[in-house]
Amino acid sequence: MNQSIANFPRKVVATLVVGASSLLVALPAIAGLKGDLEEKSKTVAGGAGLNTGNTDLPKMIGTIIQQVMGLIGVILVIFFIYAGFLWMTAQGKEEQIEKAKNIIKDCTIGLAILLASYAITNFVLGAIINATGTT
Repeated sequence: MNQSIANFPRKVVATLVVGASSLLVALPAIAGLKGDLEEKSKTVAGGAGLNTGNTDLPKMIGTIIQQVMGLIGVILVIFFIYAGFLWMTAQGKEEQIEKAKNIIKDCTIGLAILLASYAITNFVLGAIINATGTT
C-alpha cells in the first residue's frame, strides 16, 4: 500500500491545524494594519453571522457551536469520500477493503455522535434562551 495514501488522514489534520494556527497568529497583525481593532472585530463577527448589536451570550455560543459542528460535518464527509476512494481502488485487496469499511464505520459512529450533540446543544441552548427571556 502506498504510504502517502496511508498517511492521508494525518496530513489533513496537520494541514488544518497549521492553517488555523497561522490564521490565528496573523489576525491581530492584519487588524492592526487596517485601523481600529474593535471596529474590525465587529466586521469579522458580522461576517461570521454574529449579530454585533445586542447579541446575547447564549446566542453567540450557539452560533459558534453550530459552526464548529458544521466544520466537523465537512471533515466527516471528506473521510467518507476518502474511504470510498480506498474501497474503489482496492482491486480485491482485502486489507484495503477492511480499512475502508473501518473508516466508514468510524465515520458513521462519529456522525451519530455529532447529530446527537447537535440535538442536545439545540435543546439546552433553547432552554437557556427561553429561561432568560431573550428572543
